[in-house]
Amino acid sequence: MGKCKYYHYTVKEVICITQVKNLEDELLRSCDVKQIKELTGSKSNSNYKRDMLNDSNFAKKLQKHKFDMSKFWNTVDESYKDIGNDAYKIKL
Repeated sequence: MGKCKYYHYTVKEVICITQVKNLEDELLRSCDVKQIKELTGSKSNSNYKRDMLNDSNFAKKLQKHKFDMSKFWNTVDESYKDIGNDAYKIKL
């Protein structure tokens, strides 16, 4: 059996970023679309993730639909109200 190396790290800060329920909710709140399929140009709402992952110009679609980073990850779902949301600490 080989030697095990143990490393000791000090955690300076833990940042919690709570998500409302899913990525779709975050994108709907942060863009000017009513249905997620409008953002990706998908045939149905259920296909948006696949279409988003296959889209090499997704950043341009976010810009076209007025994506607002200040609205993204900025609310706290009732389930996580005691945790808080530190997303502002990582936003550029």
